[in-house]
Parts: sequence; structure tokens; C-alpha cells
Amino acid sequence: MDASECPKCGTLFGEGDADADLDLFSDLTCPVCETPLDEDDTICPGCGQEIEIQEIGEGKDERYPVKVSKDFRTAGEEGLVNGKGLTNGAGMTNGRGMVNGSGMTNGMGLTNGAGMVNGAGMINGAGMVNGRGMVNGRGLTNGAGMVNGAGFINGRAGSVSNLSSREGMVNGRGVFDYEDGEKLLSTRMIIPPRRHMAKSLALALVFIMILVLVGAMVVMVPSAEEGIIIDGEFEDWKGITRFTDRTGDFTNSNLDIESYAFTDDGGDLAVHVQVRGQILNGNVPVDGMDTFIAFFDVDDSDTTGYRMYGFGIDYIIEVRGWDNTIHSASVKEFKSSRDPNDWNGFTAVGSVSAAAKGSQMEIKATNAASWMDDKDARWGMNLQTSELEGDWSPFTLRKPGAIQLRQTSMGVVGEHLMPGQQYNVLRMDLTSYDLEASLTYLTAVSAIEPAPTLLDLQRCDLFLDSNRNGDWDSGDLSLSDDNWGTGDDGGVSFNMEASPLMVPEGTVQRLFLVATVGGSANPGRAVMLHVADPWSVEAEDLPATVIPIEGRASYIDDYQLPIAIDGLFEDWNSVFEDNGGNITLHQDPLGDGPRPSLDLYHYASFIDPEPGSDRALFYAEIDPSSRVLRGTPTPLDKLQRPSGGGGNGGGPGPTEPPEAFGYDAAQFFINIEGATPSRNFLGIQATHVIDVRGVDGEVRTVTLWKYTGAVAAPWVRTVDPVKAAAGVHEVEVALDTTNLANVEIALVMMVGWDGGSDAGSPHVVQDPGEETRNDDWPPGPLPIPEFDDIVLPAVCTLIAYTIVRRRKRA
Repeated sequence: MDASECPKCGTLFGEGDADADLDLFSDLTCPVCETPLDEDDTICPGCGQEIEIQEIGEGKDERYPVKVSKDFRTAGEEGLVNGKGLTNGAGMTNGRGMVNGSGMTNGMGLTNGAGMVNGAGMINGAGMVNGRGMVNGRGLTNGAGMVNGAGFINGRAGSVSNLSSREGMVNGRGVFDYEDGEKLLSTRMIIPPRRHMAKSLALALVFIMILVLVGAMVVMVPSAEEGIIIDGEFEDWKGITRFTDRTGDFTNSNLDIESYAFTDDGGDLAVHVQVRGQILNGNVPVDGMDTFIAFFDVDDSDTTGYRMYGFGIDYIIEVRGWDNTIHSASVKEFKSSRDPNDWNGFTAVGSVSAAAKGSQMEIKATNAASWMDDKDARWGMNLQTSELEGDWSPFTLRKPGAIQLRQTSMGVVGEHLMPGQQYNVLRMDLTSYDLEASLTYLTAVSAIEPAPTLLDLQRCDLFLDSNRNGDWDSGDLSLSDDNWGTGDDGGVSFNMEASPLMVPEGTVQRLFLVATVGGSANPGRAVMLHVADPWSVEAEDLPATVIPIEGRASYIDDYQLPIAIDGLFEDWNSVFEDNGGNITLHQDPLGDGPRPSLDLYHYASFIDPEPGSDRALFYAEIDPSSRVLRGTPTPLDKLQRPSGGGGNGGGPGPTEPPEAFGYDAAQFFINIEGATPSRNFLGIQATHVIDVRGVDGEVRTVTLWKYTGAVAAPWVRTVDPVKAAAGVHEVEVALDTTNLANVEIALVMMVGWDGGSDAGSPHVVQDPGEETRNDDWPPGPLPIPEFDDIVLPAVCTLIAYTIVRRRKRA
């Protein structure tokens, strides 16, 4: 390296005449503000900084270099000139910031802070960014010099790495101090012409400032929250897989579910549902309350959880509201210690947020991953009014695709199954959702007892309504067949794995189960076949929802006495119509019940006229437009909007809530001759009560209770056998009276799960066989009791429900 040349810009320090050497002074500028200097200046005319310009060197090394004095020390301190920043302060000029303060203006940041923004530097520190220098340190970048050290770059050498061996242009305290052991300069700084360097530095500073400002803006702008935000806006649901439901399957558009979705949202579970109308409208009835419930069977087992439609429901999410507004939301777990039919077995376990707007609602259950985990839960939903009328979605899995089966028994009053003939006994409508379904397996069993035998049904065939005329005929396609009694649970099983039935997405395929009656069939045998549960339907891995059967069973070769307790009622017609009027079919006015399913229409009680029989028979029919023992799988409380201020007063509730069952009941209060004690109820002295309970038309419990008069337990369960069955609109009961005296008086009452009821009149239990009665009751129905006789009608309901809640289950 030639010591006569500037190591930074290549300017010659000597060589030539004095005039040429003096050109160096003509290019001098102030290192503080870059104001041009004359060779005689001792104070910068631009910024007022004291300076000293000197000649140093002698002899052959005589040059015209200069020095700057008066404590302006880029060499002696840690910054570019004398201070810790660009000039004297720790920032851009005299302070720690851009001008006079510690910041860009007067403070320590971009404005008043300690950096470009908040610190003492460009952003947070005392330098250009975080330190006291240009970026993070005390120099241009991280150190106390131009970049990281005390000089221009990092080391203590020359302009790059090795101009000299000691402190120089880079991290030393001068431009350079030594060369070959000889001191060339003092620690004073040599000022070469700086115009080009100043321009480059200015451009570099502008570029750095732009980068820093852009970075600061990026840091300061808040990022959009990821996932689902429960705010009543639904743009964040775009792109999430949706499930569809059939529209028009419920007439009230506010309850008719169109589509739904759910997604794992960072350990939370988010659910979305949309209806045709306004969700959570809550105006049926007026000032009512709508309830949305999502049901989850997380362990794929029907033996755990709450019993419903063949599933074992382990968790629910429940949301209630009206006027398109959320008023309560919760997530609940079913406790294994509770009865599987007890709705109050669900207890709250987590928090839920929800929002509704227009036709849509979104819900988020916090920390649902703790119970959903990675399990492939089956889940479905229900949206209903205060009257428990509403729409159900099919049950599905995490991925799209589901099937639903609706079934109707095809029995017709007055038409019987004749030996050797084929009959369509079951119609099934199979619907596919979201994906094309491929039905491969189907099992049907008897819905009533005793079940048919192989003598009764020789063979069963499964047909597709291929010509789509709605009924079975010779033009329909045969899918599979099986002999009765060889399938699962003693029914029939249809295997279509070799040629699956395809059900296109969103379509309905109608199927018929056709039975061939055996030549030696038992006359009077009842036939009512059905698909019992979702596990009896296989369509690859798609989940199935099976709707309970409706319709009427059929008899083989006419009905016969004695009356069979099988859910069929043509045998009762023989008693009412063909016994010379000895059996009275009593009538109760329609419209006086709280709802059609509890509105008693006809009833009767009599002693079985068959010789040798010890049975008392009871019959009840409700409004034919509804279904008997309908009940509800969701016996919700507080069905109406709360009035007044509400609140949580009254002290803490019980640790274990009382049992709550969604059963409707048919109750037969009876007086048995000679039995004591008795209770006066609605015009009779009741000594016993037969209690038949069920839901969705299925009988769940049948019990006989005796009145004791005890305060602690006024009714106790007896061991006398009683049997009951339900049809579409009717209930039949047989009480074995072998160990009991004659049943003399009866009163029939239909009781709802929510306490609503409708009672008939007290009436004599007729005895068409012997007429040995010694009571004074006139034949036929008794007059409707006066008000004094029914002053406590709700007591009966309370007693009956107390009985069930106290009982010990086997």
C-alpha cells in the first residue's frame, strides 16, 4: 500500500507543485455538517464546531494532510466523530436522536423517545436502531464505530481488514496510526476530500431509514387473528367443509336446517348452522324460546352415554335464544353413574361462546379437544321450539357423508297376510347426504313380541323401487333375500357387498321388505318388522341415522282371541264390535288435552272373557293425528322466556339434580276389591296404579304400584306381572290378577313428561264373561267430576313421577 494515497478514496496526498497540493484544502468539508471549509477556518461556518487544520510530516514525507482538534474526537471516542452517535450525542446530531434531543426531534425516539421510535437509537436503543450507534450499537450498525467497532467496520485494521496492523480506519481510534512500525499520524483524523463519501453515506442512511421504517410499520400493524371468531360475521367460515340437510322436511323455515359445519379451532370446537329462515326466532309459541342442541357420541358406543335413537350421547352443546339473539350456551357431559334415559345426567363441563345473525349461528366450545381428542365422533343436531317441535340433521362424522333411513310398517286395518302369499310389510326411504352412498348390508328384526317364526315367514326379499311408482310391484328390482330367523338378532340380513346399492348424493332410494308367508303360519300372529338401530345399516364407513318406525302391523290369517299384547289392535275391535255391546268403548272429547299426543280420545277396561284367563285388560287411544307415548329425547326445562329480572338467588342447588325423563305415560288408576288403604283421586278410591312410560312410541317401563298411605313412600312397587305395548295411537295393557281380587273401578290418564295431562271419567271395569260384580257402579262412563273432585290434579302427576324417580333399577 502506498502511504501517499488515501486508503478510502485513492486521493493523493502529495506529488506535484504546491498549487496542486493546495487543492486538497479546497475540497475540505466539515465532518459534522459537510459545510465547505477554507484552510484558515478554525470554526465551521455551518454548525459552529471548532476545528484545526494542520500540516504534518517533514522531509521526503512532507505532505499537506490536516487534523481536526478542539476535542472533536472521532479518533478518541467510540463514535464516528466525537460522541457515541453520528456527531456529538448518542444519536444523529447533538443529542441521542436526530436533532437536539435523544430522538428524531427532541425526545429519545423517532419523535421524543430514545431511539427512532422508543429507544435512544433509530428504534429502541441509543443508536440508529437499538444501540447507541447507527443501528444497534454505538456506531453505524452494532458497535461504537461506523459498523460494529470503534472505527469504520469491525476490526482495528484499515479500511477493510488489513490496511495497517493497529488502530485505523476500521475499529481503531484514527484513520490509521502505524505502518511498518512508524507512526504516520497521531490519533488525529486525516480529512481527505469527502464529497463522494458524504453522498454515499447519505444514500446509505436514507436506505437504512426506509428499511427500518418499513420494518417498524410491519411490527406495529396488528396481524389478523387466525381461526374462527365468534362475532356474528361468517366470512371466516369460507373454505370449511359444509354438511347439508334436506330442506323442506320441516315446515317452519326458522327451524329447517339447510347446512352445518364444524372445525377444530386450536383445541376449541367451532360449529356453524344455517336455516332457511331466521335462526333462534323463538316465536312459536308467542314469546317462546328456540333451542339448538348438538349431540356427540365420541366413543362410538351405544352402551355409554344418554340413550337416543340407538346412539350413546356422551356430550352435548346447548344454545337457547329468541329474537335472533343468544341467551344461554353451555357444553355438557353425560355422567356414567346416571340412568341412560335420564336427561339430567348431563352436567356442564366447559364454556361456550355463540353469536347469531339472520339465518346463521356460530358457536365455539372452549377446550373441546379434551373430550373430542382425535376420536371419530358421530354427531348430529336438533333445532326445536318451546313445544319441542323441530328439525333433526342426520348424524355424521368429521368428514362429509351420511345416510338416513325412515321406515313405515305397511299393515292395513282389515287386510291380513294369507299363507303362501308375498306382502310388502316394510317401506324404507334411504337418503344420502354430501356424498354418494353405497349400501352393502341391512338387517331387520321383529318390532313386537312374540316374533314370527320360520313357519310364519319363510323368506324375505329386499326390493328397490326401480320404477319409482312408490309401491312394490313386479317391475321392481330384487336386491337380496334371506330366510327368516337366520339373520342378526333372529331376523333377516341382506348382503349386497357383491353389488352395492348406489344412492346418489342428495337423493332418496325407496326400498321394500317383502315377506313370504309360510303355508303353516300361525293364525293371528302379528308381523311388524323394522331396522332397529344405526348399527343395522352399513354403507361403507358412512354413519347412519335410523328414524323409529311408524305405521301399523299386520296379522297373519285374521286376528283371534284372546287379545294379544303386541301393539296391534284389530283384536280389540272384535271385543268392541262383536260382543253384543257388552264392552263399552268410552269417548273423551278431543281438544281438551295440552297437546295432541296427550289428548285422550277413547278408553276401555274389562276382564278378559276367555275361559281360565286371570287378566284385566286396559285400552287407551289418543288423538289419531299424533303419536302415543311420544315423549321427547330432550326434556328441556324453562321452555318459556324468563320473566322479570331473573338472577341466581335462592342459594346453591343440589349436588345431584333430580332425574328427568322424556317419557310420556299412560296411567290406569284402579280400585281392587277389598284392597286397603286407598286414595281418593278424581272420583275413585285408587288402591293401585299401572304406569306405562315410553318415548317415540316405544314402551320403556311398565310397573304396578300399590298405595300404602305412608308419608315417606305413599306408593310401593309390586311384583304382580303387568304387560303393555303401544301402537301408533293406542296403548294396551294386561294385568295378571292371579294374586289379586277383582278390579272394579278404573280411571285412565295420559301424562306428559312436562306434567301436562288429560284424564277420562271413572268407569266400571266390565266383566263380559261372568257378570259377578257386587259393586253399585252403574255401567258406562261416570259423570265428569266436579271441581272439588279434581282440586289437586297435579298431585297425581307429581306422585307418578316421584315413584319413577325413587325406584331402584334392576
